[in-house]
Amino acid sequence: MISISGLDYHFDSRQVLKSLHLNVPEGIIHSLIGTTGAGKTLTLKLIAGLMPIQTGKVATTSNDISFVFQQNSFLPWLTMQENLKCSLGEFSKEFNQALAQLNLSLFLESHPKELSGGTLQKFALVRAFAKKSKIILLDEPFSHLDIVQKEDLYKTLILLWQGYRPTLLIVSHDIDEVLLLSHSISFLSLKSKHISNSFDIRPYEEIPQVTLAKSRQDNGNYQLFEKLLGLLKEDLT
Repeated sequence: MISISGLDYHFDSRQVLKSLHLNVPEGIIHSLIGTTGAGKTLTLKLIAGLMPIQTGKVATTSNDISFVFQQNSFLPWLTMQENLKCSLGEFSKEFNQALAQLNLSLFLESHPKELSGGTLQKFALVRAFAKKSKIILLDEPFSHLDIVQKEDLYKTLILLWQGYRPTLLIVSHDIDEVLLLSHSISFLSLKSKHISNSFDIRPYEEIPQVTLAKSRQDNGNYQLFEKLLGLLKEDLT
């Protein structure tokens, strides 16, 4: 579980977050959406302890938190196997099975610069889940990928999440993406500097079905897409 109450944050004289409240139940996939500059990535960093809290409170059920960054976070002079061993130590049988299942074993001797963005993000996801962290924070992990790679990565994410169902908090700009992946969504407003709207997408026990063609097929999802799009447009005017 993630619980944020009364969170304020300033960069010099500019206030970015104001009285932010957020509660994410344990074991679900929750997405945080909003315009650029609204403070989404900042919120993740405050939860992870990567930046100091100025005002307010952040509480989690566990300090065991993994962070999947938007950009490639692997050391370029090491092979992928060496990168993973730096984080995880010796590979478990279960981890080797996951690498094989995701067709990543073939790339263990490659260096990061030799791999596509999609393959690197697969490695980043499997590394985060291999730690069995109770909470995984994902900062726009699919933003630089084409639509085919995205669908592949969405399926990878859900497959890994099903293994032990950690709490996921995903930052995204993509409305279709959050409708497809999430149990619930919060909208972080650039104007108000806090969460102005929250939506439940599906029952918490349900496993999201990740097929891009169906992301807006349900009438309720289409209406919610229009609602979220309207919020994004309104926040920019």
